[in-house]
Amino acid sequence: MSSTFIITTLVIGLLLAGVLLIFIAYRTGKTTDTTERLHEFVSYQSRTKTNTNQVAPIQQQHFSELFLDRTLIAGVKKLFAYLGKYAPKQTIAETDRKLSIIRNPGNLRAREFFAVRLIFLILGIALAFLMNLRNFGQFGNFLSRGQQGIGATVQTGSQYSNLMLLAGILLIILFSLLPNVWLNAEVSKVKQRIEREFPDALDLLSVCADAGLGFDQAMQRVGEQMQNAIGAEFRRVSSEMEVGVSRADALRNMSQRLDVSELSSFVTIIIQSETLGMRIADVLHSQAEQFRIIRHFKAKEIAYRLPAKMIIPLALLILPALLIVILGPLIPRILTLLG
Repeated sequence: MSSTFIITTLVIGLLLAGVLLIFIAYRTGKTTDTTERLHEFVSYQSRTKTNTNQVAPIQQQHFSELFLDRTLIAGVKKLFAYLGKYAPKQTIAETDRKLSIIRNPGNLRAREFFAVRLIFLILGIALAFLMNLRNFGQFGNFLSRGQQGIGATVQTGSQYSNLMLLAGILLIILFSLLPNVWLNAEVSKVKQRIEREFPDALDLLSVCADAGLGFDQAMQRVGEQMQNAIGAEFRRVSSEMEVGVSRADALRNMSQRLDVSELSSFVTIIIQSETLGMRIADVLHSQAEQFRIIRHFKAKEIAYRLPAKMIIPLALLILPALLIVILGPLIPRILTLLG
């Protein structure tokens, strides 16, 4: 295997890794055009208010971009848009739903996430290829020497070659699954936070209903007060109702988006109570009491699982240390007796 080929492969792998890191940095640090325009508008208004004796001239807004945004970042965006075209249509909706649950970090969308998966797969293949350069070199030597090199090729490092080949396959699988594993883990964390915070949100909803607020106003107030996952979902429901979506449809959208059993049952009961004309404050009181009981039983369930989870640390860490402390002084005596 020539040194030029090895250097070329390394350069390609480093370039792919650099493109991925630039995209992640861009997505995490880049603000939207609307936010930038609002900031410039507010700063412009503050400058005009300071000059009360003069009339500020109307100047044309210049939205300058950095050289990196116009060249490299634009090229990366086009590359990700091109790769996202090949995303399977049946996975786009599910990926969009999961990304919306975690609030689209870095304005990441489903097609761009698919492009990230492709780049991770390419990186895994490149790293696996670099790990198995010795195997490819032996194969090239075998082809160049013909039948005479069969014995030497088979006998030279066969176990090492098989181990590196298996490691390369596992590396490709790991890199291909890593983005999905990260996304599912983040979605699971958000769902767990919502399950933990939902009973407190119901208590606040019932208090707001007792204070005379309607269900829509109570949900909006709870969303403003709770700066967490369930508060963000309540704010999203309130925003959807403000733009004309009905209450039932907005609640169903939240239930389908999050897919949390407690939240789905709550939405079903609220919609049914609205259809039957029941008093919303009574429904919220009963639901808050029920979910407090459910949370109490879940806490008991977690506590009952602890003894079973402690078996492995006890067997692997604590019991061997106790055996060493108790039986350690007896070992020299036993050896002297046997000797």
